[in-house]
Amino acid sequence: MALQPRQPGSALKPFLYLAALEHGYTAATPLLDVPVTFETPTGPYTPMNADRRFHGLVPLRVALGSSFNVPAVRTLDALGVPAFLEIAHRVGLRTLTNTELYGLALTLGGGEVRPLDLATAYAVLANGGELVDPFVIESVRDASGAVLYENASSAPVRVASHENAFIIGDILSDPLARIPGFGEVTPLDTTVRAAVKTGTTTSFRDNWTAGYTPDRVVAVWVGNSNNQPMERVSGIDGAAPIWRDVIEVATAATPNHWPATPPALVRKVVCAPTGLLPGPACPTASMEWFVAGTEPQRTETYYGRTPDGAITIDPPVEARLWAREAGFGLADDSVADAVAVQITRPAAGAVYFVSPELREQELLLKASGPAGTVSLELRVDGSVIARVDGGAASATWALVPGTHRVEAIAELAGGVRISASRTFEVKTT
Repeated sequence: MALQPRQPGSALKPFLYLAALEHGYTAATPLLDVPVTFETPTGPYTPMNADRRFHGLVPLRVALGSSFNVPAVRTLDALGVPAFLEIAHRVGLRTLTNTELYGLALTLGGGEVRPLDLATAYAVLANGGELVDPFVIESVRDASGAVLYENASSAPVRVASHENAFIIGDILSDPLARIPGFGEVTPLDTTVRAAVKTGTTTSFRDNWTAGYTPDRVVAVWVGNSNNQPMERVSGIDGAAPIWRDVIEVATAATPNHWPATPPALVRKVVCAPTGLLPGPACPTASMEWFVAGTEPQRTETYYGRTPDGAITIDPPVEARLWAREAGFGLADDSVADAVAVQITRPAAGAVYFVSPELREQELLLKASGPAGTVSLELRVDGSVIARVDGGAASATWALVPGTHRVEAIAELAGGVRISASRTFEVKTT
């Protein structure tokens, strides 16, 4: 199974963000984690996080450490699949060859890799950006000691910068960056400092944990060899405890150390989640690594204060509705009203019951967009129910038992798309 291609789930995300660092992102770059739907050749694609929640504006460090799906897909959409595949091939993930089949789900494990190759790719990060081809047999000697075979291992090849490999490893070894996604205590906690990432695929067919210290790399795959799904076994539940136990034994005789900081890196105080220098109202200042020359120069204005001292935030347009629903005070709440998409039917959390006496039962869906809306689209569970020109839409939807998600997507002038969503439930009794 070490040579069998399997879908790696989120275990590929470190290499997406490695590509992002090469394209001008930093570990402090703010990424959007709010509802979004992408138009793809196979239809609408609406990514969701594992916890079924959205987290607003998050630094790249937290997006990777907590393995949030939505920021990852948005990042892949911004970079393009070819840029991601190029760096994946560079680090040794050479089974990702069906380029015409890959879409935005690639960063969530839509391709297939061999466990051995995934370990090789993580070794690139452990080696400070250098690729070393793996081998099994070092040499073969006969009874007299004569060498019959000796591996002619090739010299390491630099495939990523030392600085970017260090930053990705620093994020993957940061327990604080994992808390929003995994909580404070996880099977990823070890007695030695280690960088680690989990992965889980659709229907729980595969789960993974891969990680490293400066001296050892361990990649664990858990699944059924016949590709049958498991029963809700995720990477954090299945592979992570095995990985932890193996890495503990594998590093028992090695020193507990971490690579020296590359000289081209600098550390600066920034204000999360903006990635900018802290302003006077910033409540969340923290230290972050930057390649020299990429550190922030501007001071954030994301945080403010009301006359009575309460903190307010000024998020991007796409995150304002999320911020209001999450209970944040907005610097200018009238702006949020002006740009928000409103779903008026159904109510959030509504429960509907199917009547056995009626043959056809439908739910009325209604939504409105802000001023200047070019078109408005209604979707249920990702399927388009209605698309109209202008800022108001209504449609009927045949009741189907289960929990459902309705989404309204408004397209504004210039192609900007904003959305709102909520869930409701349909029961039979």
